[in-house]
Amino acid sequence: KRKHRVRLRSFSQSLKVYMSSLSPRSEYLSFFEKYHIRNPDVVVIGFMGDASSMLAEIGFERPETFSDESLRVLWYRNVNGKRVLLISINGNRIFASRSGDLVEAIYDSSPDSRPLVTFLGSAGAIGAPELLGKIVAPTRVMSADPFPSEKGHGALIHLVRNRAVGLVRLQSTHASVESVVVETTEWAKRIKSRRVNTVDQELYHVIDAIHASPRGAETDVYAAVLVTDNVAADVTGIHVTLEAAEETIADTAKLRQNFFLNVFRTQGILKDAKVPEDVPQREHSRTGTSDR
Repeated sequence: KRKHRVRLRSFSQSLKVYMSSLSPRSEYLSFFEKYHIRNPDVVVIGFMGDASSMLAEIGFERPETFSDESLRVLWYRNVNGKRVLLISINGNRIFASRSGDLVEAIYDSSPDSRPLVTFLGSAGAIGAPELLGKIVAPTRVMSADPFPSEKGHGALIHLVRNRAVGLVRLQSTHASVESVVVETTEWAKRIKSRRVNTVDQELYHVIDAIHASPRGAETDVYAAVLVTDNVAADVTGIHVTLEAAEETIADTAKLRQNFFLNVFRTQGILKDAKVPEDVPQREHSRTGTSDR
């Protein structure tokens, strides 16, 4: 706004922007009320298709599917006695800071349960193409937006009480941005100097909302990110770009399903007697992209 004030004025005359009268939090609450989704024991955000495919392979009944312009979810009323809610990240429904409003709405819709929260999103590496195709567990997450919005609570950096650390080999210091347009080479150099090595658009807001909630201390968090591309910190690394992201997602379906299998075992949703051995990981299984 400071740099392009004059051009923005002329731009606003040629384009009308309509703002919703509802906050994202109210929007999500209306969705949960409309479809009678209440008190989930487990909430999974991201790669909804992988989690549901794994549960189907084990033999659980098909879930209820609900979708509109606010959210797209799968609702299991009974997985070994647990209510499980799977939420898709695809599209702009919980884009960036809207994901924080989603967590707030989940708490509002869960007065009688202590939901376990699992997050698996896609992320970029920062000058670390060797992480491509790996699932990493963030232990520290920050807002890396050049102009962060202030909500009146929370912090710009959070330590993550991340129970997924014991389930995957790699850990990361993580950052979230509101828009990928800030992810230039110069930006990557600055953020790399702070020892950040993965970046996405949602995780900071999820953790911020959990930490800001009076109920945050009772929430077990299983947070991980699939590294799908690389934001180069120098010009020699630009050969690994966003073009590789879809191929990486297609190649890692079994890796992601095994992550969910291990998380659900740890959370007590899946009983050992009912769960087969881990699905063999085929690094190049062309099973197509999965619903984030």
